[in-house]
Amino acid sequence: QGVLRNARRGLFWRFGVEASPTSEVQSPAALIAQFLESRTETCNEESQKTYRANLRPFEKWLQGRAISAMTIGAYLAELRARKLAPPTVGGVFRMLKTMCRWLVEHDLLDRDPFIGPGRVKPQPHKRKRRKVYSDEQVITMITVSVEWIAERQEVLKMWPSDNPYYLRDARQAHALILLLCDSALRAAEVCNLDCGKIRDDEFIVLGKGGHEDPAFISDITRQALLDLAGDRPDDKPLFLDKFQKRCSTRALRKCMKHLADRAGVPLVPRPLHAFRHLAARQWLKSGLGDLAIQQLMRHANLATTRLYTDLSPAELAELHGKASPIKKWVEAAKARGAETDDEA
Repeated sequence: QGVLRNARRGLFWRFGVEASPTSEVQSPAALIAQFLESRTETCNEESQKTYRANLRPFEKWLQGRAISAMTIGAYLAELRARKLAPPTVGGVFRMLKTMCRWLVEHDLLDRDPFIGPGRVKPQPHKRKRRKVYSDEQVITMITVSVEWIAERQEVLKMWPSDNPYYLRDARQAHALILLLCDSALRAAEVCNLDCGKIRDDEFIVLGKGGHEDPAFISDITRQALLDLAGDRPDDKPLFLDKFQKRCSTRALRKCMKHLADRAGVPLVPRPLHAFRHLAARQWLKSGLGDLAIQQLMRHANLATTRLYTDLSPAELAELHGKASPIKKWVEAAKARGAETDDEA
């Protein structure tokens, strides 16, 4: 058995395929190409670029060897040996896992390398608390955005301008922060918004995987978005970059940075995505349950939602102080003791 096992390993490393007389094996390049082609139907352009940027080096590294737990584990070990940041290696791990599951589902791979004995295991890492904006910082940015719009309107009264972006950048910053705090939209979902989506009775967003999901916003946020849309046609992008084209996530980050600089608020890591964590925590503190928050955030898995509802120690202490019955019970005990003393 040991000789046969070594022979199979030798065939694997020499020819890049598992020694199986019955299975017809496609080349790894063809498998990766098919997976990347499938992403064009389910992912936006930036996600497609990310998949290509991470899977093409893996394809080149394979040099014709088969996609298996052995090769994937060796590739991830080499990335760690290069001192790549753990989040970077974790991102590659998740993309390879998604690719292998898709290949197995479409009968292009015999076995999922991430399931069962000998599976590829993720690198253990310590969870870090996500930094979000404080209530005071959000209020400051909203105040500054309103003042920014008023300032631009006063300037246009004195010196009329045909530049539509002169007032639109202030309105975009104001609408953006209200939308992110109110609906917890992802940055890519914001970029995909058209003017007609705001005018519809039901607010439908294009989410992950090309799914159309309902989102919910308050009347104040809707009015800010309607002011931003103006009289533009329904099929025109709602958020625009400086070239008057559909805004990218990078352009949205620049818009948020511009507003934060004016407000004197330091940006947290992943400044746009932090608003999803902020919104989830606010919903939890207001009394919404996990299932309701899961639907509001458009998560398929409740476990994902719980990563967003991870409150800070100060927030937990505040909620504990409101929910703890100790004060009520101690006061009741004192009152009962006082009654007993009076009777005596």
